Amino acid sequence: MGSRHIELKDIENCLNFINSINSKYPGKSTYVHCKAGRTRSAIIVACYLINEKKKSPNEAIEFLEKLRHVKFYPYSIEIMNKFYKLKQSAEKLKRIY
Repeated sequence: MGSRHIELKDIENCLNFINSINSKYPGKSTYVHCKAGRTRSAIIVACYLINEKKKSPNEAIEFLEKLRHVKFYPYSIEIMNKFYKLKQSAEKLKRIY
């Protein structure tokens, strides 16, 4: 799967898997990697930061760029923005209901 083919459901599945590992091994690090470790895995970790640490896409990108040599293409940023908007909408609905 290339990063152009990452869909929101793929991101949700990855985040659910990461959270299950984190629950199973609390206090331990979870390693996320793809073939090169610079694009697809970076998208997943950025979305994890958006979801769990409540960072904006730009904050997540800046944070990751300080730690690793990652590459965010326009389509990478587009899917992260979609994910962010989806999570914001879900939070608004939680507050209403």
